[in-house]
Amino acid sequence: LPTLTQQSIVEADREKMAKKKRKSYQESKEAARRDQLLRMLFIEMDRNYTGFLDPDHLIFFGSFVQGSRFRSIKDLAFLREKDASGDHLHVNFEDFVTFCETKIEGIDDIEFLQFTAENFIKVNARREHLIEESWQET
Repeated sequence: LPTLTQQSIVEADREKMAKKKRKSYQESKEAARRDQLLRMLFIEMDRNYTGFLDPDHLIFFGSFVQGSRFRSIKDLAFLREKDASGDHLHVNFEDFVTFCETKIEGIDDIEFLQFTAENFIKVNARREHLIEESWQET
């Protein structure tokens, strides 16, 4: 029979494993939520459902999130590196994620991302509405 000390060690190991498993589950849940929020933002900007954004969408998004700290030309330079065709017009979801991870401060905080996504969608809807109204007036 195991001694009390051995049982304590086994129980401690089980508790460590359970804690590690809970942490891993929480991290995977947060990663899934983060991916979902980023996809929601991407789809919001991809109004024609091509699966691509043009740089103007990223400039608007970056300016919304970071205000005057966002430097559109410098912050979009990564597109030149990723764009083999040279047209700089096709930003897919993976490029969008790279853009967010490297150029948007705080985007790894799920609460910040949730707040940003909700508010960006509201502002973008208003912006789209105003653009549509201006087209109707002409």
